[in-house]
Amino acid sequence: MGIAPKDPPILWALLLHGIHESDSYADEAGCFQANGQVTPRMGPSAAQRILRRLKLDNRTIATVDALIMNHSNRLDSKIAVKRCLNQIGPSLFNSLLDFIQAGKAAEMFDMAPLESDKVSAARAYYHEIIQNGECYALKDLAVSGQDLMALGIRGERLGNTLRLLLGYVMEDAIPNTRAALLHKAAGIE
Repeated sequence: MGIAPKDPPILWALLLHGIHESDSYADEAGCFQANGQVTPRMGPSAAQRILRRLKLDNRTIATVDALIMNHSNRLDSKIAVKRCLNQIGPSLFNSLLDFIQAGKAAEMFDMAPLESDKVSAARAYYHEIIQNGECYALKDLAVSGQDLMALGIRGERLGNTLRLLLGYVMEDAIPNTRAALLHKAAGIE
């Protein structure tokens, strides 16, 4: 394993990423099927169960699971990198790229969506996003739930509106300014 980083969660993920549920499969739409039932996610993965039986700590188990679940994400644009950062956070993003690169070096998984040189591009996008302080999480939005509540937005609509605004900002459809976001929020039904 000389090509792999010395980070234990990455090593565990490299070891366990190919383990599949024997009684489940993903259909063409990416929905998991088990015993005729369609579920968005089948509960603990086989990797999680193995790591729990080996008595690994919860943080390592969660990290390994996140690496395995996200290793096939397309990271070929700045927007895709922002979406991935939103899902897994910046602390895990570099580990994900190290995992992908180590897997490719060992030729363990198909890199069609993300070839090795694209890992470098994804890293460059990541550094640009962090260096410029670009918005990729709700906490980075120029407005908060309190601001939207002042507009009369409440309940489930509040969370949905915040997520929509975040999507617009991540896609550079609107600037991350208080005025622009409040204007856009007022027009969202």
